[in-house]
Amino acid sequence: MSSTSFTSLLDAIIQTSHDAFVAINANGEVTHWNAMAERIFGWRHAEAFGKPLGDLIVPADQRQAHEAGMARYQATGHGVVVNNRAKMTAQRRNGELFPVEMTVSTTMESGQRVFFAFIHDMSRQQRTEFELRQLASTDFLTQMPNRLLFNERLHEAMARAKRTRKPMAVFFMDIDHFKMVNDTLGHEGGDAILREFARRLRSSLREVDFAARLGGDEFVVVVEGIDAKKGMSTLAQKILDNMRSPFALATGQIAVTTSIGISFYEGDESVAAALVSRADQAMYQAKRSGRNAFRIFGESSPVLQRLEPTPLPLVKFVATTARRELELVAFMQESLRSIRQHLGMEVAFVSRFINGKRVFMSIDAQNGVTPIVVGGSDPVEDSYCARVVDGRLPQIIPDAFDNTEAMSLPATQLVPVRAHLSVPIRLNNGEIYGTYCCFSSTPDQSLNERDLGVMYVFADMLARQIERHG
Repeated sequence: MSSTSFTSLLDAIIQTSHDAFVAINANGEVTHWNAMAERIFGWRHAEAFGKPLGDLIVPADQRQAHEAGMARYQATGHGVVVNNRAKMTAQRRNGELFPVEMTVSTTMESGQRVFFAFIHDMSRQQRTEFELRQLASTDFLTQMPNRLLFNERLHEAMARAKRTRKPMAVFFMDIDHFKMVNDTLGHEGGDAILREFARRLRSSLREVDFAARLGGDEFVVVVEGIDAKKGMSTLAQKILDNMRSPFALATGQIAVTTSIGISFYEGDESVAAALVSRADQAMYQAKRSGRNAFRIFGESSPVLQRLEPTPLPLVKFVATTARRELELVAFMQESLRSIRQHLGMEVAFVSRFINGKRVFMSIDAQNGVTPIVVGGSDPVEDSYCARVVDGRLPQIIPDAFDNTEAMSLPATQLVPVRAHLSVPIRLNNGEIYGTYCCFSSTPDQSLNERDLGVMYVFADMLARQIERHG
């Protein structure tokens, strides 16, 4: 093949290359500019020819370094880029910056140093890699970060906390009774709740907080830069408050609550898994306290420790459908919240008498703090509830310290109970299901028969709900 034919072949290869081909002389002026260079950088051959390469494709803040590098190579024969493959940032005609991979070579031509390079536009590849990373680290349903990214960010946050000696915390939460919700509404309804829960969770947080979905109905948050436990508690309460309004679904509205556990990291030697595990344990403590609450790991009430939760026995009113069971749980919770707030009491609960025991079925407490736990039980005989039902205690007790019978009960001192209201939940067949109760740790001389009448209304409504499940 003649030299002319070879040159023509080489020109054809360069012109049809999928990469930009650029050549410059010793002065840095463009001598070759192929079709792909026109497409990538936006300058036509006629516009680029003879112009300094730095003015065409090198970002303004890097041009001085580009010129210094060329001068250094011509003076010493040594350079970082020449005869190497390098990744750097280039600039298009419209000013857009984008990543490129460049292979630069040099040779002598007519006694002059010339440089030429094949330049590959990496922007599409970079976008694809970014999208793949996003896909791998994002929960498809909620579009929140997933467990993979959470683990990465948690380790980073722990390293910062150890370096700066500033506390950080992990919040672990799930949706109360979510399995029942999912069974009742189906996966489509459950998915809608998860998406709305994620949206409300994000809206509760600061921009610097990191939230992720671990899977199912489990969510976590990494919180940094809040120095006091009071600040962490305020944030947890904000999350609880943002979940209070009913979730709107295609089939109607539903009340949704969450339980939150918090564990602190203050630069000790704890591993990430242990930090998450402690937050998980604190969350279950919040659930045992009645749900719709938060707990901090390591901070527990002595009464909580005394009333260990026991599995709920199989009750007679097994729901005919999961939806009705969900309605009963929701009714209990909402009615307890309403009566507690109406009376200004600290705790309201529904108890169930089963096989000689009093079992706490549902609880609502001021600020989510309660000394009794859902599923916890104690002997009926030793309870306020039984003694109100059989008449040994009055239904209205403004101050238990003034009542000899009440003072004989351990709960009066341990909880403590001062003001107390209780009415029986009586079914149509005359059976006593249990009691509907409110109490506070301070006396309340304003309690009266009208308050008791309101309690009876709620207890009767609950009895009708229970019978629907029988």
